[in-house]
Amino acid sequence: MSPENTSQSSIFVIGYPDFNYNKEHISNTSVTIFDSGDACFSPTSSNLVGKGVAAIMPKLEETKNRYLAISSFTMSQNEILKILEEETGEEWAQGHVSTDALEKIGLEKLGQKNPLGVLDLMKAFQFQDGQDRALSEEANDARALGSPSEDVLTLVRSLILI
Repeated sequence: MSPENTSQSSIFVIGYPDFNYNKEHISNTSVTIFDSGDACFSPTSSNLVGKGVAAIMPKLEETKNRYLAISSFTMSQNEILKILEEETGEEWAQGHVSTDALEKIGLEKLGQKNPLGVLDLMKAFQFQDGQDRALSEEANDARALGSPSEDVLTLVRSLILI
């Protein structure tokens, strides 16, 4: 948006990795762990994205021309894996991927004009050990929009039942 154009306004809702996205792994009880799996990340459920957008409507003036970052919770991949195993009563197969290797793959794909390389780069960025890229509670706008953090156990159970 141009600062000179005051007749336009915009609101950007940024949701972190979609927690509902990897449903296919639920049915075959397998996960991909990036690096050590200990880096915390802040996924967003599709439900919270919808609630966030709906919550903006009555607050258009106060949210105008802002970037709003929302997430459902903050946790590591290993913590989520533990919950999945406890809830299903099964040990899950684990594939391990280095974020350094994933970054190289993503760059190679982009070099070959394959736009899917961006997804590899996003995963490498998000899950890289030692970078602390999770959304902090202070930076999470979900609460300000009236949508508090979601219960991870409830979200995991909803995925298992799909």
